[in-house]
Amino acid sequence: MSAVGPETTTVEQQRASRLKHRWIFTTLALAVAAIYLLRLDGVFGLWKDDGWYLTLAKSLATGQGYRLINFADEAGVYYYPPGFPILLSFLYRLYPHFPENVWLLKSASLAAMAALGWLLFKLLRQSGRLSEDLAALVAICSVAAPCMVFMATSSLMSECVFAALQMGALLLAERYIDRRDLGVGKVVLIALVASVALMTRSFGVVLVAAIAIYLAKERLFRPLIVFVMAVVIISLPWTIYKRQLERRTSPRAQSRLPGPYSQQFMERVGGSGAKMTVFDLPARFWQNVTAIIGADVGGVFVPSAFRQPNESGEEAVDMTLVVTAIGRDIQGSGKGSMGNALPTKLISLTLFLVVLVGFIHEVRRRLSLMEILIIVYLALVISWGGPPLRYLLPAVPFLFFYLTVGCQNICEQIRSGAHLPSSFDCQQPARVLLLCILGLYFYDHAGYVMAKQLPVTAAQHPDWLRRFDANRRAALWIRDHTSPNEVVTGDNLTLIYLTADRKTDKCEVGECPKRGIRYYLKSEDSAEFKREQIRFESGYPYIQVAEMNGKE
Repeated sequence: MSAVGPETTTVEQQRASRLKHRWIFTTLALAVAAIYLLRLDGVFGLWKDDGWYLTLAKSLATGQGYRLINFADEAGVYYYPPGFPILLSFLYRLYPHFPENVWLLKSASLAAMAALGWLLFKLLRQSGRLSEDLAALVAICSVAAPCMVFMATSSLMSECVFAALQMGALLLAERYIDRRDLGVGKVVLIALVASVALMTRSFGVVLVAAIAIYLAKERLFRPLIVFVMAVVIISLPWTIYKRQLERRTSPRAQSRLPGPYSQQFMERVGGSGAKMTVFDLPARFWQNVTAIIGADVGGVFVPSAFRQPNESGEEAVDMTLVVTAIGRDIQGSGKGSMGNALPTKLISLTLFLVVLVGFIHEVRRRLSLMEILIIVYLALVISWGGPPLRYLLPAVPFLFFYLTVGCQNICEQIRSGAHLPSSFDCQQPARVLLLCILGLYFYDHAGYVMAKQLPVTAAQHPDWLRRFDANRRAALWIRDHTSPNEVVTGDNLTLIYLTADRKTDKCEVGECPKRGIRYYLKSEDSAEFKREQIRFESGYPYIQVAEMNGKE
């Protein structure tokens, strides 16, 4: 009869512990997947950008080319990258019945979020940055964050797909660069994934720049040249095509759309047309920095401290722009409605400091590609006009990683100062913190799902869904009360076109009737109309249809 030694027992215990953890994390992952399915809705176009994406996708899917077919005449050049509309167009072709196919179009973002969690876990494990259980918790928390779930289920924005592509490129780059396994084929593969990310979202330029900087830092100059050349070659067709469109487009058509990014950078909010000067830039930098520190970080980690569950995810839209003494609306994009209370600012500041400790710890340990990416990414976010939280969304997984490392590092400093035994596990506080955040997330999602079941007219029904329903009913009124060749205008042109099936145009209220445009769908608190001009009221504040007479 053979005896079982203590080493064998320890190995068996470790194996049993790993198996138990995997069952737990599999259950948590399935719970998160259920949340995505329960929160999935038919909303599209409220961001406006996703309306442009969908219109371009429909144009491509119906054989009309890469053009904005919502306009009654010649369309201008859409400067945003074509990757996401092209992806949506393939799904549109599979099931071309709109709006019934919105669920299929959103499946791209759902799949991307699943891939993001898996890629993040692989990245943290291959580099040995975190233990298996902490890496799994960071991945689950990242994809369960309400702001990320909201983007995937209640919009057709490109952030989720971009975040997955960015993580995939980072995983490949770190794997091959750190192993010095940089044959031409593998460098081209890294460049291909990075270029697809760039073609999906313009912030991909940060990813390309970070990889190039890291290759230069590691003195890998030959792979650097191959990488840059591959990115240029892959991106060149879009650049050439866009230049050709620009030459063929009239200034009048282009005036209805946002300008190039070089122009948008010097606008108070990118795409608004409101100009600012170089002297305004320091105020923009300070505003964005303080918004990130005093509101956005808290809005990512503990959003339920900022709003009710029926607003779950809307922190990506309504988070405050300013948290210090600077004037609230310096960029001109709205005051925001969350993150104004002093306690929430302190919560956000505390969590930011933990993240900062983790980031500094990793930089001191080794300046890796991830840290370079974050530095360049934040530099661009802080420089850009507009609420920074939206642009930070693809960086949410990195925030969770640095929060975890920061918590561990603080614990180690306390253990050292208090002369606690070295056996004290400093991973445990990080586990508890992540599990608490995850518990708050599940509470938040459960509240949102219950609110979603209430009638649309109920006060606790999610405001985002109420707003979309009001816009939809207003657009359907236009469809039912106008001829098919009617041209209409409003605050959200693509939503009108996609829902009402009417061509649209952009014009000033006083000029519209002179061009034969009679109806205005008011989706924002913008133009004012007389009572006798209102033809439809949705019941939602300020969303209505007016008939214009040129005398407003």
